[in-house]
Amino acid sequence: DRKLQGEWALKVVINYGVDASVIVSVAVQEHSCIASLPPHRNIVEVFGTIGPAAIPQAVFDLCPQLMKESSSRQEAVGILMQYYPQDLEVCLQKHQQDPSLSACEIFGMCLDVLLALRHLQRY
Repeated sequence: DRKLQGEWALKVVINYGVDASVIVSVAVQEHSCIASLPPHRNIVEVFGTIGPAAIPQAVFDLCPQLMKESSSRQEAVGILMQYYPQDLEVCLQKHQQDPSLSACEIFGMCLDVLLALRHLQRY
């Protein structure tokens, strides 16, 4: 196994009352699909799956009410991936507040999204 560099994020897959083995299977399939892709600068690198395991109570307390009501914190599964501090939605919201991005920069962001989608479709 390689050593993780930099910051990373854990995408938690909540079971919403579904058997944990089904959730593990879905998370493993998602990881396998993304991990099988050739690297691309606009697609997040994934490192593996974690769980099923309990979500710490302090973290579970911060989750949305719907999740607390319809899932078990005892059997969550996660996908470990590179962390990026902002996504396209956040970037565009900042632009609405401070329209300092040029048309060329906005076009570049759109092109990045299209190239990532083309890469996903290709593989």
